[in-house]
Amino acid sequence: MATWSGWIAQFLNAANILNTPPNQRFLSNWASHASAPTCRYNPIDLSEPASGSANCVKPAGNFPWIQRYSSHASAAQAFNRQIHTPTASVIRAALDSGNPFQFKDWQDVVGQLRQWPSVDFASWYLAQMTGTGSGGSSGGALAPQTHKAWSDLQRAVDKRLPAALRQADHAARAALRATGRARKVHG
Repeated sequence: MATWSGWIAQFLNAANILNTPPNQRFLSNWASHASAPTCRYNPIDLSEPASGSANCVKPAGNFPWIQRYSSHASAAQAFNRQIHTPTASVIRAALDSGNPFQFKDWQDVVGQLRQWPSVDFASWYLAQMTGTGSGGSSGGALAPQTHKAWSDLQRAVDKRLPAALRQADHAARAALRATGRARKVHG
């Protein structure tokens, strides 16, 4: 089932998690690799029951039923409850970092995604983190090195560029003052 517009922001806001481009990309790719894409208002294999929810798909193994929800709001609240359980604590920490693609304990994220259960997405995320994924057909995800490079660029623009511009401005003003004080040569 197609997701609704704004579901990512709604989920992140409901769980009080940073709404960053990497978090959006993480959830978007999670939805594109969901085990039960036909469960209404459930883009990422949520199994947390909510008011008006019903069983939709029973995953293989000893996992709870993936739910279908009666509204966007009930799905967002189910996400909030499920992401705050101990069995999702590392996934939540990765999202709380603002960039799950630079998270140091990404192997633990893979393990918890498998227990969610989102086995296909866990495999996709593992491939992204180990550099074995293509990234091209998976919704535009970028390799982890790209996120590091982007972070370095942001730091340079935010911290180093203003200082360099201030130094250049001071040097230009000093040069103008020196030029104004210099004797003019008439010829």
